[in-house]
Amino acid sequence: MISLDSLSVTGWHMDERSHRFTDRGVSTFREEVLLWYKQHGRDFLWRRGRLRTYHVVITEELLQRTSAPIVNRFLPSFLQRFPDWRALAEASESEIRHVLVPVGLWRRRAKMFSKLAREVVHHNGRLPQDRRSLEELPGVGQYVASAILLMRNGRREPLLDASMARLLERYFGPGSKADFRFDSYLQGLAREILSTGNPRDLNWGMLDLSAAVCRATRPLCHSCPLSGGCQHFLNKLPVHPHAARSHTVR
Repeated sequence: MISLDSLSVTGWHMDERSHRFTDRGVSTFREEVLLWYKQHGRDFLWRRGRLRTYHVVITEELLQRTSAPIVNRFLPSFLQRFPDWRALAEASESEIRHVLVPVGLWRRRAKMFSKLAREVVHHNGRLPQDRRSLEELPGVGQYVASAILLMRNGRREPLLDASMARLLERYFGPGSKADFRFDSYLQGLAREILSTGNPRDLNWGMLDLSAAVCRATRPLCHSCPLSGGCQHFLNKLPVHPHAARSHTVR
């Protein structure tokens, strides 16, 4: 398994096949995403100010397979019923399932939330500081761990999901592996984009742009601020498999 803590891009020593991106290309991509986000970025509860780690985890877990607008409407009621880890740990799975019904997958999510909350309470309400330990927690995979490290620790972690991978591959060229989580090219590229600028806005900008413009099907290429340098648009490339597969619905 790739250790994302040690993964970095030094210079431009990427795959000698087609994986070549330039400093200028990354800079242009970054600037266009930030400019677009300032004008068109979506307004969600979790993007307003600094959140408690509990709120970050609950939000990111709910965003798995549930669209952001639905989570935005549902989140206040969930947090009112379960305001902290202890309240969630002390609730029965049936109680949690009942509250989760509006967003679906309530059985799996209730079980995961219950196990995770009890584990956190067992450690006095504190989550680990390192990625490896975070990913060992129930329900916390690469993406949620990245969100915690980004929001809590201020680290330049990419919120790389299938939609962001689609955006990066269309603009810069395809990755080398079917699973973007273990694709060193995409992971390194995402980290290079986040190497400067506001990492939260860059992450949210890429996610919003992929949701609104660089869609899985029928992308709005002629309305995209990135079309001038996009390999997919300029070369009329076929849609990559990542375009049709996403576990994080944005």
